[in-house]
Amino acid sequence: MGDYTFTDNELNELKDIFFAEAYELLQQLNQEALSLEAGHEKAERLRNIQRLLHTLKGNSRALGFTCINTLSHKAEDLLRTLQNSDKEVDQDLIDVLLKISDALERYLNGYKSGSDVMPDEQLVERVDNYLCTSEQGNGSLDVTEQQNASTGGLYDIVVVFDRACSMKPAGASLIIQKLSSAGEVLNVEPGVEPDVVERADRLTISFGSSEKPAFVKDMLTIPGIVDSVEIKRHDVEGVEPKSRDRGEAFAKDEAAQTLRVESLRVDKILNLVGELVIGRSVVGQVLSELESRHRKDDLVKRLGDANAFMEKTLSQLQKNVMKIRMLPISQVFRKFPRVVRDLALEKGKEVKLVMQGEKTELDKSILDVIGEPMIHLVRNAVDHGVEPPGERERSGKSRTGTVTLRASHEGNQIVIDIVDDGRGLDPERIKKKAFERGIKSQEELDRLSETEILDLIFLSGFSTAEVVTDISGRGFGMDIVKTTVESLKGRIHIHSKAGEGSVFTLRLPLTLAIIKAMLFRIGERLYALPLSSIEKIARIREHDIQTISGRNVMRFRDKVISLISLRESWLRNEHGNGQSQKKFVIVVGLADKHFGFLVDRLEGQQELVIKALDNHWGAVNCTSGASILGNGAVVLILDAPALIAREIHREAGRVQQA
Repeated sequence: MGDYTFTDNELNELKDIFFAEAYELLQQLNQEALSLEAGHEKAERLRNIQRLLHTLKGNSRALGFTCINTLSHKAEDLLRTLQNSDKEVDQDLIDVLLKISDALERYLNGYKSGSDVMPDEQLVERVDNYLCTSEQGNGSLDVTEQQNASTGGLYDIVVVFDRACSMKPAGASLIIQKLSSAGEVLNVEPGVEPDVVERADRLTISFGSSEKPAFVKDMLTIPGIVDSVEIKRHDVEGVEPKSRDRGEAFAKDEAAQTLRVESLRVDKILNLVGELVIGRSVVGQVLSELESRHRKDDLVKRLGDANAFMEKTLSQLQKNVMKIRMLPISQVFRKFPRVVRDLALEKGKEVKLVMQGEKTELDKSILDVIGEPMIHLVRNAVDHGVEPPGERERSGKSRTGTVTLRASHEGNQIVIDIVDDGRGLDPERIKKKAFERGIKSQEELDRLSETEILDLIFLSGFSTAEVVTDISGRGFGMDIVKTTVESLKGRIHIHSKAGEGSVFTLRLPLTLAIIKAMLFRIGERLYALPLSSIEKIARIREHDIQTISGRNVMRFRDKVISLISLRESWLRNEHGNGQSQKKFVIVVGLADKHFGFLVDRLEGQQELVIKALDNHWGAVNCTSGASILGNGAVVLILDAPALIAREIHREAGRVQQA
């Protein structure tokens, strides 16, 4: 038989798996390097980094990604040499390891995009210099000694192919890849060439690893490819076999139970669940009508019982599918130790990063977007917030500043705080910059509260930086932050005190797919607002409404809040039944402010599946989507922050005209 070649689909699938795993490996490599820099268990960290590089080397070699394979192999040699030397881990070495990680990420991006990938010769030379220095200081180890020192045991493995296996070359590649992730493949007989493997009935492999025989045998038990595995271990004289600790064993056992699935498939399942939710509403509507007409009919009662069972099962299905999409925010947080470290070194500052609530979960669609705004905020905290060590000492603070990332759940929202103990925001300086840039007049600035003054930093083009750098001062970062947060139907709030630091609080929905909402009517039209944005709902009469400076207001929690008539601002052309004597007010929170929406009547709470609006709805910029009810009616889901911003803009226009 001729050489076996992968089909395009098989090759693309292998590459997708490789890239997904490779990026995760680099994230872990960064974390291990930073832990090494902090002085945490040198031997274990070096061993972990070497294992990560070894896995990346083996996987990249199987796909022919030469630059990744070469650099990871050379970096692995460096780690192996360091493990067997007395050389201290200094700042320069950490820089080399992080630059290796950066270079590997560039190579990955290049191979993934299909562009040309060129090796970083300067970095390779720098690694070679380290290798020469370490070997001269410790005496060169031959290859066999290095492998034995790192593995702790040698295996003779005989893998017999399943007689029904029709893809021996692919099976052999999988076997070698699995072994490479757990140790060093030293030799393969009769070879790994496709035409040779195709004629063979077994592979004889020399393998070095610290893993136990049972683990290696279990790893090579591949149904449809492997018929049997014979394995013999020879412990290396003078070297204690290194067994896996409980943490590593648990991690591998947990990984074995993990199934990697494309997010697109989960999205399709979620869409189908959304359709089932709509279908459940339809059945509920029909059942309600049948009960009103045939209350005593036994069939109607049985249908009601069946509907209740389906509703309970569907609710559990929906929750479990939503959990599949929920990921820990640690996937975003783990980027920041490197960001803070590099920026602090660049700026000559001492900054400690504290992360809390890393297991807090939120929807993947939000997780994919929120990373960039958080990077803006963290970089600003280090660049603008935390003072240089000398300035902090003169202020009576410790030389080391602290930036804290904190995540938690509040109801059906996730709250993320970015906190620093730096110099804080100066309202007077912000007012001065706003006046100099012509953003606000002095009269307008004098009328603003302190919270409104701090919110000016979110305006496009606003910046308090004296010098424009690649980090800050261009005046678009904070604008992007607010725009992105609001596009996720979230809110951002600032609390700052001069000399003590700042807190940026992001409030985001847990998911954007299915929401609980309050349905209400304006005239005869039906609308909805997410419950997450509603503070209170109350009945209101005409005498409860007062007028101040031409604006309708009411008292709420010992404060005066503005009222927005949705009939006037949203449906100015709606011809309803006229103004009723009794109305309802839906109080919505925005930052530390509250606004009241006047509506005609409430229709109750309901779970809604959000559907994106078609292009012909593009002119309606105050909606976040639509949904279909059980009776087939379409309900628009209103965007509370957009409605409030629209009303504020209209009010400002009226003031200017006056």
